[in-house]
Amino acid sequence: MSRHKKIERHKEIDRRRRRKKKRLKQRKKEAIQAAGKA
Repeated sequence: MSRHKKIERHKEIDRRRRRKKKRLKQRKKEAIQAAGKA
């Protein structure tokens, strides 16, 4: 396997991880807003 492909794979994994983190953060925010309304 070439170096370049390895790097590309890492980028893809990193991107997915970041997206997951973002979604978790958003959900937390929504939960806090819901708690504030309740």
